[in-house]
Amino acid sequence: MEDTGGEPDVVGLDKKTGGYNFFDCSAESPAGRRSVCYDRAGLESRKEHQPKTSAVD
Repeated sequence: MEDTGGEPDVVGLDKKTGGYNFFDCSAESPAGRRSVCYDRAGLESRKEHQPKTSAVD
């Protein structure tokens, strides 16, 4: 989350595993995560305003 400009916050504790639950609680999508599709198929299907990359890539 830090790499893309997010603001990670601990919002809970998993009682079964003892692990922490993190969410990005930024007010708006960080610049590093804008203009991104989920996967390559989604990226290639966009004819207009094609995103820069995909989350999977």
